[in-house]
Amino acid sequence: MTAEPAGDPAHAPEPVETDEHAATRDAFGRDDVVHFYATFQDGLLPGEAYVFERAVPRGARVLDLGVGAGRTTPFLAERSSRYVGLDYSEGMLTECRRRFPGLEFVQADASDLSQFADASFDVVVFSFNGIDCLHPDAVRFRCIAEIRRVLVPCGIAVISEHNPRAILVAPRPLRGVRPKVALARAFTAVRASVSRTIELVPTAMFRTGIGYYFDAEHGGNWFHAAVPARVVLEWEHEGFERRGEIVGYDRPGRGRTFRTGWYYYTFQKRS
Repeated sequence: MTAEPAGDPAHAPEPVETDEHAATRDAFGRDDVVHFYATFQDGLLPGEAYVFERAVPRGARVLDLGVGAGRTTPFLAERSSRYVGLDYSEGMLTECRRRFPGLEFVQADASDLSQFADASFDVVVFSFNGIDCLHPDAVRFRCIAEIRRVLVPCGIAVISEHNPRAILVAPRPLRGVRPKVALARAFTAVRASVSRTIELVPTAMFRTGIGYYFDAEHGGNWFHAAVPARVVLEWEHEGFERRGEIVGYDRPGRGRTFRTGWYYYTFQKRS
């Protein structure tokens, strides 16, 4: 994992696709990656379910950005009067349409929602750190502006973003396993934590609380990460205000600065 700093919030120009953005889009269209997400269908994560229950009212018109293979679809579609799942990977959408033939799915980039009219949705969801895939800053800011445009006045945006200071790795469950297994799991977690500490602590991203890091998974891609204060600052700058609590993915455990991998945020569009 390597890291580089990100810019400060600013009104972004029209984005020009970078090599990194194109590489990320292409990676999520590969057959092996589609298969990975198609088989990762364990439902909502605890923190995710907690936030969705409170932020997505029944009868809302919901736009589900970065829908992937449809992990969030059953919950959101059941609550909504209109549900639209959006992804830039045709392979992901093929899987969604196979699993949910009666629902609406569209192929598009989350930074360009021009096919939707202003004030088309009551809620926009971008879960599982999907917005962190948008690179560079201009593309992410364009996405936030587009989310604001398609939301009704006082509409709700629910997103999650990686925590750049998550250096401690929790071990897999230790209870109910043999002592040797528990010891091996604890050792693996410690070794991973040491590795992440060595790699991340010296970086500008760790010091400033915002930046990009390179993850080798799925062929290698750059991802954005920001501490909660920086995420809130970006969204406030783009016309939103924070609503409710910031929730770690590992809820009901208390979010921890150096261990919680990502957080869920709820924002309301300022009217």
